[in-house]
Amino acid sequence: MEMAIVMAREAGMDWIIHLDTDELIHPAGAREYSLRRLLLDVPDNVDMVIFPNYESSVERDDIKDPFTEVSMFKKNYDHLPKDTYFGLYKEATRGNPNYFLTYGNGKSAARVQEHMRPNGAHRWHNYMKSPKYDVRYLNLWSFSFLLVFSSQVQVNSGEMFLLNYLAICYLFSCSEIKLEEAAILHYTYTKFSDLTSRRDRCGCKPTKEDVKRCFILEFDRLAFIIASTATEQEMRNWYREHVVWTDKDTNLKLLRKGVLTRIYAPMAIIRGLKESGIFIDAVTSAKAHPKANIGLENNESIHTNVTAAQSTTLKEGGNDNSQATARKILEMIDVQEEAVPPMSPPGFLELMESALS
Repeated sequence: MEMAIVMAREAGMDWIIHLDTDELIHPAGAREYSLRRLLLDVPDNVDMVIFPNYESSVERDDIKDPFTEVSMFKKNYDHLPKDTYFGLYKEATRGNPNYFLTYGNGKSAARVQEHMRPNGAHRWHNYMKSPKYDVRYLNLWSFSFLLVFSSQVQVNSGEMFLLNYLAICYLFSCSEIKLEEAAILHYTYTKFSDLTSRRDRCGCKPTKEDVKRCFILEFDRLAFIIASTATEQEMRNWYREHVVWTDKDTNLKLLRKGVLTRIYAPMAIIRGLKESGIFIDAVTSAKAHPKANIGLENNESIHTNVTAAQSTTLKEGGNDNSQATARKILEMIDVQEEAVPPMSPPGFLELMESALS
C-alpha cells in the first residue's frame, strides 16, 4: 500500500482506495452511477470518505462467478435505523457469531497528498495532520458549550447562530465523512470452495486457540476449523446452514424491512464487460508483459523518485526543516491510533454498553 501511494502520486491521481479482489464499489447517491462523479461531489475540505460495506447473501451453494450471479446483500449497520438493526438482529444473524460473517467497518478512500499512510486495510492516516471530526457528529455537550460561550457576547439571535456555526466549523473542520448511500459490496464466502481455499493457505492447527494466530474474526475461525476437520458433505451442510440464504420467507421479510437489498447494477456492468471482451483483452495484455520486469521497473522508479524527493527537501529546507518535521512526527506518535483492523458490526453487548454509558 505504501508503494501504491507513491505510484498514485506519480500518476497524478486524486484519490486512492484499498479494495480487495472480492469487493466492488457501489457508488449510489451520486448524480450518475459513477465513482468519479461521487468523489467529485465530495467537499474540498474532506480528506477521507468512508464507504460502509454490504455483505453478499448467496441464495445457492453452486455459485461460480459471484460478480455476475449474486444480487442480494445485507446492509451495513450505518445504513439502517437502529430499531430495525437490533429488532431483526437474530433473524439476520441466523446463529452465526455476528451480524456479518466477516468485517463490518467498511473501507475508505483518501485524497492523495503528502504524508499520507495506510492505517490498516480499512482506513488512511496523515501523520502531519491532527484528527478532525465531521461537524454532523458533534455531541450535544460541545454544541451547548459553544452556545453558552457565545451568549456572553451582546448579539442578536441571528448573529449568535452564525457565530456558533462558524465556531463549530473552525474548531471541528470536517476532514472525514461517512457516505450515506454508497457502499462497498463485499462478496465473502460466495463460493463453497472458499472454505477449502482459506484452509489451504493457513498453517494453523484446527483448534480454537491456534486459529487466533491466523484469523481475527470469529466466523473465519469457525470456517477454518470446519474445513479442516469435517468431511465434504458435512462441510456442504454447514455451508448451507450458515452461509446460504435458503429460507425464502425470511429473505422476503428482511428485504421488505430493508435489512437485505437487491443490487443489480454491478452484475449488469460486469456481464457487459465480459461479453464485450474487455476482460479477455486485459488479461492477454497483462500476460504479454513479464511480471518480474514490471515489478522491477516500478520499484526502480519509485525508489528513484522517493530518493529525489528526499534530496530536494534537504536542499531546499536544509537541516532546520528536516529536524522540525522530525520533531512534529515524534510529537504526534503518542496520539496516533493503531492500525484499524477488520471489525464486526455492533451486537447486543455493544448496545447494552452504549445504553449504560
